[in-house]
Amino acid sequence: MKKPAVTLLIALAALTPVALILWFAIAQPVKVLPRMRPLPPFLLVDQNGDWFGRDDLRARWR
Repeated sequence: MKKPAVTLLIALAALTPVALILWFAIAQPVKVLPRMRPLPPFLLVDQNGDWFGRDDLRARWR
């Protein structure tokens, strides 16, 4: 083998473990969010003194 090819193989052999360590440190597994469950009924008072509850918010977050 020629000298540049040997140097390239040594460099690749040295950098491959470093690249793998960095990849596993950066690429975290995706966390799955828990399954949503129905919101229990509630009533609250807004800043104007009007009552609102779960049914008033239902159409906004679908």
